[in-house]
Amino acid sequence: MPRQYWLLIAGTFVYATGVEMCYPFQTLYLNQRLGLSMTSIGVIIGATLFAGLPFQIVGGAVADRFGRRPVLILAICAGMALYIGLGVAHQLWLVIALFAFEAAFGWAQYLTASNAMVTDLTPLSRRAEAFSISRVALNAGITIGPLVAAPLIASTPPSAQASWAPASCAASSW
Repeated sequence: MPRQYWLLIAGTFVYATGVEMCYPFQTLYLNQRLGLSMTSIGVIIGATLFAGLPFQIVGGAVADRFGRRPVLILAICAGMALYIGLGVAHQLWLVIALFAFEAAFGWAQYLTASNAMVTDLTPLSRRAEAFSISRVALNAGITIGPLVAAPLIASTPPSAQASWAPASCAASSW
């Protein structure tokens, strides 16, 4: 496999690890700071991810027209916008909008562009192997991310956890 392929695989692993490392913090923040129930959090995340699926088709067309790298950069910026936005969002509608934005322009676009790059970088005879390795890197990142987050959450002092107590906001009624 070419060197660019292995760079993409390493980037996929790092990106998946970072994104998945944030999930436990997201849910704790939404539950403890905004007062949302875990069921509500699951509905918000699941519905926005489902709503983002059609954007993979659009992302494929954009990646074909403008290139894979710009779509990957858009995806990474959308992920950053979600996490920065959650730091300042205190209203339910804004939290949902952030998740929807990231679902449409973040993860969905990353998968679309990175899969297109795997196809571009590998010969047809080794494409199944290339996608298998890519999927292993993705799944390893998805597994390792929360494992890295767990000790960070466990090491949070109780005084810092108390500051995450539910705030009075519009989200608390959901």
